[in-house]
Amino acid sequence: HPMSSPPTESTGTSLFALPAQALRAEREKLRTARNEIVLFGGSLVGSLAGFYYYRFEVPDDLYLRPVHHVSCSFNQLQPVTIGGRIVSLENQFVVVALPMDFGQILPEIKCTWDYDDHLPHVIDVLAGADPAHPVASAVLHPERPENSYAVTIEPAATGGTSPEQTDAVRKILQNRISYLWGPVRSGKTQTLALVALSYLRAGKSVLLTAPGAAQADQLLLRTVALGKELGIDLNAIASRVGLPADPVATDIGSFSLEREVETKRSDKKKQLEERVALLRSYWKTKVNQY
Repeated sequence: HPMSSPPTESTGTSLFALPAQALRAEREKLRTARNEIVLFGGSLVGSLAGFYYYRFEVPDDLYLRPVHHVSCSFNQLQPVTIGGRIVSLENQFVVVALPMDFGQILPEIKCTWDYDDHLPHVIDVLAGADPAHPVASAVLHPERPENSYAVTIEPAATGGTSPEQTDAVRKILQNRISYLWGPVRSGKTQTLALVALSYLRAGKSVLLTAPGAAQADQLLLRTVALGKELGIDLNAIASRVGLPADPVATDIGSFSLEREVETKRSDKKKQLEERVALLRSYWKTKVNQY
């Protein structure tokens, strides 16, 4: 939308300083926030890429801030600590992925985490951001001519694409940086999927990111489904980095980079074991001959 008075470069500097200041305040607040929890009665809901998903119920009055990597301790008498991942956190349930199989029921687990894993880096980037940088200039002033994308890319559309979505896709493809806003169930995910498919059809590489595993899975599945309608097979070119929210979702698991790495590692291990067995058999035969 056009602005009545375009911000100056000094205003641009303050726009970068404002989120940095807010994150510093958030970081200070998190220093006194809860950073551990004891979970009871976790049930195994599936496994993927060498990780086992355990679903725990958390108290109604407990609010957990989003975290990803956690340290998990078992056995209070002789504690053992391993690294885990929180892959899902909604309502009163949390799903923790662990690199070990503890059976169908995990009686007790203690999770600890550190909120300082990523905030300092983000604050440093914002504090050192130069408003004259081309990317920063496009973020702060998307209406400027240098934000226009000179290459013409044909927008992708399916039979169920609305005129508003087609118009949004066309405008996004004309800019280097764009903002898309809409209320719930207004078609934002489908619009982003169509933008990704438009770039893929033009021979570009696309990176889709989301704040959580569930949102990333939803965006990937929508892109894959629309790609089939447009004759674009993503099975050979798409890769899902990070553990998905649902370990038993075969549609997501087939794109998992972690599962592909684990499969190749298992194949290598199997080949090595076979070679060792053959070598032992060879030397056993030689010893018998001797």
